[in-house]
Amino acid sequence: VSTQSTGEEEDDYVELVNNQFIGADGSVLPTKETQEEQEIDYLDYQEFYDLTVLQTQKIRLPNQVDRSQLQRYLSDEEFQATFKMSREKFETLPVWKKTNLKKALNLF
Repeated sequence: VSTQSTGEEEDDYVELVNNQFIGADGSVLPTKETQEEQEIDYLDYQEFYDLTVLQTQKIRLPNQVDRSQLQRYLSDEEFQATFKMSREKFETLPVWKKTNLKKALNLF
């Protein structure tokens, strides 16, 4: 799909190529999706992350991070302060209870 205006607006030529809008000068024009993607911060892999980093969706975590087990990436101190129990105690809880705690803390 391409559109082309006539007359003085010849410079506004836009063409859709591979789902990207290309301007008359050959540059890729930003779309809403690319602008949102630019707002996302990318992190390097770390052993531990701050709770606020794990809770936000505006940060893209490294591929090695298992999003279903975000509590594993809290330091022992932060885990204790957040869940009000040790990791060992947490692991003994039934799955439904662990799931409810993680949902309440937005760690999903």
